Amino acid sequence: MSGSSRRLLHTLIAFALFSIYGVQVCPFLEELSVAQLLLPVVIMFLLLLISRSLLQGWLNSVDERRRVGYQFRVDWLLYSLAGLLIALFNMLFYQGPLESGLKVVLGLIAFGFFVACDQALYSERCLAEQMERQGINIIPDSEPFPVSRKFMLFSIISALLMALILFLVVCKDLEWLMGEGRRSISSWPSAIS
Repeated sequence: MSGSSRRLLHTLIAFALFSIYGVQVCPFLEELSVAQLLLPVVIMFLLLLISRSLLQGWLNSVDERRRVGYQFRVDWLLYSLAGLLIALFNMLFYQGPLESGLKVVLGLIAFGFFVACDQALYSERCLAEQMERQGINIIPDSEPFPVSRKFMLFSIISALLMALILFLVVCKDLEWLMGEGRRSISSWPSAIS
């Protein structure tokens, strides 16, 4: 699978998962019509794909030792920026609350992190294969970034992002219990209790 096909697949999966995520963690997004929910998301994901494709030429010109790190930062930044722009759109055009915007931003920061990790690993493998075919050797940095430290950072960031997302889901459920849930429970027949 080529790098551009991989990016398209990531974007489609992130789009589908983000659409579900938004409704699951945010009561405001749950109230929007499908068109209102998807319009800014579709536009931003298309812009994300176009921007990433345009930046690929620049990334290819970066020194081999720095290219993968730059690519990781660009991918994560693009997803984070997409989240910020969707949140701003919802706040400006649909009068969405700030906490809804923060949930959108957090969701796309999380998706962006995992997409950026996968793309960086794929790019690193392709770069290594290309250099092996061409017989090119890179002189390592005097202070390389150990794989164990990369794995530790990945684990910490993943755990933090997942904990924050779970917290948002629990908060939404508690909000429902305090409002709608309380009314629903009070209407249950007394035979249940």
